[in-house]
This record gives sequence, structure tokens and C-alpha cells, in this order.
Amino acid sequence: MSNPPFPLEPTSGQAVADLRTAVQTTLRRGESAIAVTGLSREERAVLCRDLAASTDDLSFSTGLFDPTLDPEATLLQLLNDFGLSAGHAVFFLSPLIMDFQRFWGKGVSVMEALDWRPEIGSDLLIMPRAGSNAKSFQVRAGNKYALHFINCFEEGNRLTVDMLELDEPVYREYEPLPDVFATATPARPVRLVIDCESQKLIERSEMDYELTPDFPSINPDLVGKHYNDFWMLGISEAGKPGRKFFDELVHGSWSKGPGDKFRVPKGEYLGGEPAFAGHGDEGVVIVQHYAPEKG
Repeated sequence: MSNPPFPLEPTSGQAVADLRTAVQTTLRRGESAIAVTGLSREERAVLCRDLAASTDDLSFSTGLFDPTLDPEATLLQLLNDFGLSAGHAVFFLSPLIMDFQRFWGKGVSVMEALDWRPEIGSDLLIMPRAGSNAKSFQVRAGNKYALHFINCFEEGNRLTVDMLELDEPVYREYEPLPDVFATATPARPVRLVIDCESQKLIERSEMDYELTPDFPSINPDLVGKHYNDFWMLGISEAGKPGRKFFDELVHGSWSKGPGDKFRVPKGEYLGGEPAFAGHGDEGVVIVQHYAPEKG
């Protein structure tokens, strides 16, 4: 159950105090709250700190959305990551819904309060960065899940959004220990191209690699810019029964597809985001390597 958004107009001291009280009261009832405001970025930061500091031991997550958006469209969807281009921030709104009534009222864990509802569909929420007069908008993006973005960049009115798309959320694969990834969820790198003028998705392409990839990374000098190469971890045994974990490092190329792979011996694993260290196109990729039998 959710409340109508709490507006913050005008931005007087009394209005902030009233908003703080409304948020606290709502959270104590076990419901969710959202503040919709047209404040500047600096004013929003102050308000976020004020709200977070005033909620005592209540679980609080700050979400201040553009007042031109329909808040009900974004209120309860779980967000894990976001992408940045030169002019936009991009959020993937998947149909993984947080049931706050169950979370607060029945005392279940966050994982137990999440409902996967693919019939709702997924959206990209595209918001202009500071200094732009453009308005936020959403485009439909299928009905799957995205845990991590790879990169975003712009060419004229075209916004390219690259991410790892999963058939369904991966969280159930984390338990029970030690049998993780027993039924590893298929996933693949996906590129979406949006025309920001028409506010429509105009292209979609998938890379031919579905071995449950995760932890994508690129040359940090190219974040928010046009790029071609990235690196990710994969599970070579994906699709087979039994517990498993990330054991290969894969070089992805948007012009050539999946390329070189480095796979560790059976019983050894990789973890964390690969890190590119270098200059320009020359460099090395560093990744954590865990070999239990070697200590």
C-alpha cells in the first residue's frame, strides 16, 4: 500500500517540517513515502540529509523525483544501479516490486518482501542531468530484469544504453548456502537505443553470450562516452544443475561480440568487477582470483 506523493511547494521552513512529519508518520505505519519536488540539486541534497537524519531508526531511502513524472510508476520498483551519459541519468525500472505492507507488517526480510511480476513490464526512466531544461520520460523496455549497467552515451538525439539483462531476478540464486547459482539465471549483454526527441526505443540488440554474466566494467576514461570494449564475469557451467560460481573473464566487443575468455581451473573462482588499468587502448584487466585449496 502506498500514499499519494507529498508535494513540497512552497519551499518554506514550515513546509520542510511538515514534510518530515508526514514521512515519519507514513514509515511508522509500514507504508512507503515519496517526496516530489522541483528544488535545485543543492536544495535537494540538503532536503535528503534532513529527511534521513530525522527518521531515527526507521528504514529510510531517499527518492526525490522530477514533479513531471507519475510517481506511482516508479514508487515501489527495486532499483539496483543506474547509468550516466553526458546529458542524462538512466534507471531501469523492472517489475520487481517491494511489498512494504508485508515487509513492515509481517516483519519479513527484504528478499521475502519482493514480488517478481513480469506481466507489468519494464521501463527505462530517462532523466536530464543538471543544467538541462528537458523533461524526464519513460520508454517501455520489455519485461526482464537488469542488475548492472555497462555504459551509456549520446550521439545527437540518440541515447545508447548498455546493460546486462536477466530473464528474471538473480537473488534467489544466492541461497541456500553453499548451493549458490544452482539454477543460474540466463542473462546477456543488451544494447538499447532511444531517440530522445521522439522519446521512443528505436533499436535493440543482444550479444551472443548467456552464461549468467555479471560485474561488467569498461575503461573508466570512457564512462558516459562512445566505447566498444568491456569485460564481464561469466559462469561456464550455467545451464547445468548443481552449485557453481563465476569462473571466467570475458572480453565483450559491440563490434565483434564475445571475444577472449580467461577461465580458472575447476574449484577456483573469480569475483568482483574487472578493473581496466592503462592508457587509451593499451592496458591490463585485473580481477580477483580465489583458489581455496591454495589458501
